[in-house]
Amino acid sequence: MGKKVKKDDKGPADDVFDLLVVESRNATTVILMLGSPEEDVLTRACDAIYRFVDKTDVRRLLRKREDTIPFVVALLAAEEDVVVHEYATYCLSHLANDFVSKVAIYEQGTLEALIRLLSSPDPDVQKNTIETIALMLQDYQTKEAIRDLNGLLPIMELLKSEYPVIQQLALSALQLATQEAENRVALREMEGVNKLIEFIGRPEFNDLHVYAVTVLSNCLEDFETMETIKENGGLQRLIAFIMDMSPPEEDDKKGKKPVEKGTSRTGKKGKGEDANSSSMSKSRLGRVSTVAASPPNGKDPQARAGGTTATGRQSSVGRQQLQTSMGRRTGQTGARTKTRAGIGQLTMPANDRLMAIPSAAGSLAESMAESPVSDDKRLKGDSSEMIVPTLPEVKEHASRAIARAAKNADNRKLLHEQEVEKMLIFLLGHDDVNVQVAAAHGLGVMALNMASCESIGRWDGLEPLIKMLKNDSGDVREASAMALANLTANNSFNAGEVIRLHGVEPLILMLADTRELAAAYAAVVLTNLTRDENMRSEMIRCGVVIALIEPLRSNNTVLQSKAALAVGGFVCDAAAREILRENNGVEPLVKLLNSGTDDVRRSASWALSIAASDEPTAIEIGRYGGLDLLLEIQLSSTRKNAFTQMAIAKLMDSNLSAKYAITGRLGVCDIITDGFFDAGPLKEGVGNPPGQSHSDAEVVEKTSKSSFSGRTSRTSKDKAKSRVTQKEKEDKMKDDDAGSQAGDSANAAVVTGMPEPYFPPGDLTLFKYLEDVEEKIMPLPTSKDQVVALAHSSLTASPNVINIGKIRAGIHCHRALLFKTLADRIAVSCTLVRGEYNRAWNEVMLQYNEDETSTEGLKFPPRCYLVDLVHHPGRLMLSDSVDAINYQKL
Repeated sequence: MGKKVKKDDKGPADDVFDLLVVESRNATTVILMLGSPEEDVLTRACDAIYRFVDKTDVRRLLRKREDTIPFVVALLAAEEDVVVHEYATYCLSHLANDFVSKVAIYEQGTLEALIRLLSSPDPDVQKNTIETIALMLQDYQTKEAIRDLNGLLPIMELLKSEYPVIQQLALSALQLATQEAENRVALREMEGVNKLIEFIGRPEFNDLHVYAVTVLSNCLEDFETMETIKENGGLQRLIAFIMDMSPPEEDDKKGKKPVEKGTSRTGKKGKGEDANSSSMSKSRLGRVSTVAASPPNGKDPQARAGGTTATGRQSSVGRQQLQTSMGRRTGQTGARTKTRAGIGQLTMPANDRLMAIPSAAGSLAESMAESPVSDDKRLKGDSSEMIVPTLPEVKEHASRAIARAAKNADNRKLLHEQEVEKMLIFLLGHDDVNVQVAAAHGLGVMALNMASCESIGRWDGLEPLIKMLKNDSGDVREASAMALANLTANNSFNAGEVIRLHGVEPLILMLADTRELAAAYAAVVLTNLTRDENMRSEMIRCGVVIALIEPLRSNNTVLQSKAALAVGGFVCDAAAREILRENNGVEPLVKLLNSGTDDVRRSASWALSIAASDEPTAIEIGRYGGLDLLLEIQLSSTRKNAFTQMAIAKLMDSNLSAKYAITGRLGVCDIITDGFFDAGPLKEGVGNPPGQSHSDAEVVEKTSKSSFSGRTSRTSKDKAKSRVTQKEKEDKMKDDDAGSQAGDSANAAVVTGMPEPYFPPGDLTLFKYLEDVEEKIMPLPTSKDQVVALAHSSLTASPNVINIGKIRAGIHCHRALLFKTLADRIAVSCTLVRGEYNRAWNEVMLQYNEDETSTEGLKFPPRCYLVDLVHHPGRLMLSDSVDAINYQKL
């Protein structure tokens, strides 16, 4: 009989009871379960939470509870199990999609724990952690904090991961982090830029090169980074990789052997590579194919089969998805699933939200099989070794990175020293349209450096750009035109090359391009070509002026501004101005003055100031109200510009009648010629009509329009009637004959149907005055004698009567006008000034000692005199004397 065992009377613990199955459909209940000390309960609670947090409404509900994020963050403690870390970080990665949650997670001090988990041995934890950090880096506070917590180095270490999705997320996080200048400095100090360049040089990472180039683009903005990679040869290696050439260190090796394992640019396995590396390459290629075939959301319904990991621990669905959809480079595969009672089965979708740049399409093996390597992609000296070409997307973003770095003047200088322009010119011949656009944009930015601009022209960079002007793609045409605009700015050699390479015709055709920005760039190029007179004449013959008229009517302000500048560059030639008038190009140019854009008004004002060099164009501008618009703009403190006053002055110089009506003054250089008329002072808000409108109007005896009608007094009117002589009757008969001839020509114009140009009516009396002045006054020896004789001429003709056309009685304004007209004919410098109440006087500059009693050789500066034409004709008064002041008023 066996020994009796003592019965254990001790009961179970008070806080332990049998297994209890709880089913809950309320998120609040599940959140309360996060405070449980039991690992299995925590695992089930996290499993249930991230099943719901993928929904926007659920995330909004969880954000309303202040205890949600603190509960999840508490699960990131170091003593927690790896599975808890996995689900907790996955929950945070979903919550971090909202900016409000980003701030809340950061305020809980979560970033330090997340940086610690980047070194976790579990790839699922790494993936969820780096995804959360990448989302949090969208907030500026996280960008600053990650540097202070030394989080950049662990992120860089993830580039060595065997899982591509982790590498991609790490590059996405670095892209956001390097937007901060101090983070770029920290990355440069840890030699992160060189590691990125080495990463780009490894062909097995071909599908991730685009992300690496994007990070590199941010780093290259700093001049110090450019200087560093130039000194250590990193920039040369990058250029070699983009041009599908062997890096400089490979050229230095004997026999051009490939470099260390994993960095070979050739398709062959280098010496020293073992079977593992070969297996890695095959796995990598297979992994890329798997990604291309996976569903867009990253979910694989067939990958939910059960299984365990190599450690024997039950796997999570997240790790199963990571290994199944993206693949592990070592070739190990495994599927893990975890079904929990009452909670259900969950899958972890792959991250496809952080892709700032579309990943490269297709695998390396597919690109090698579809497109054979051309001769220019072979290693020099050994045609048997083929260079693995970089993908077009990598070339495109590398060119954009160089263009972005070249915005800094110091960087442009360093890039020019490395002859980056040759790489960009080489990429212009690429088959991919996006690569051509990026290369042309890079050349356009590099052209801002004068040495680079000169080098591009001498390295035959203009010819492919001109050919691209005829491309079917609008992006290519626009980019090439932009590059040519910068290359021809202040560079006569490149401008001459554009003419020599027959680039004018495609540029003129591009002015009618449907892409208005491309047409604007073409107008800039044509403007740059107008500096040379021969080039300008050649382009005018090609019809450039007519082609520029239609862009003036565009609704795009950039195109309007650039087209107006181009018109201003061409209308300095008389032939261009004539073409502009004949094709109704003045009207749209004047209408641009009404634009609300400052650049458009400025360009239009400048073009009008150049076009108003001759009288016909100035009259045409005035006919469309150009002068009135300019005067209105000049009165505004916000709308006027540097060219408004210049355009007004040019228009008035070409139309003295308008100048005298508006300003009330004609200077010494304003020579009165045929067709001038004085319509009196211009009233505010009333435009100055042309001479033809005054000529067609009936003469009114009580109005003040010199050359057409005059103001009369009662006594002078009676005297005028009694002084009609036989000679005046003969002159009247001559006027009638001239009028009949004009009528015959007008009838002829009606018969032919062609409108006759307007000519002012003839004035035989004035013509006789001019003959007398040239015969009797012009030979006088001194200016003083000529001025006095001119003043007496009006008195000799008839007291108080100025016989200019139909004027019957003349006062100050009429006599001063006649004096100015006659003085200009005999080259006597004088001015015509209008005062108040339509008074007018003349000012002349005479030597102070210009008389017979002066001492010869003693010269004084000339002084300003007023000429008395009314009270004591011929009297000269100093402009600041009392008599002169009284003459201006009485």
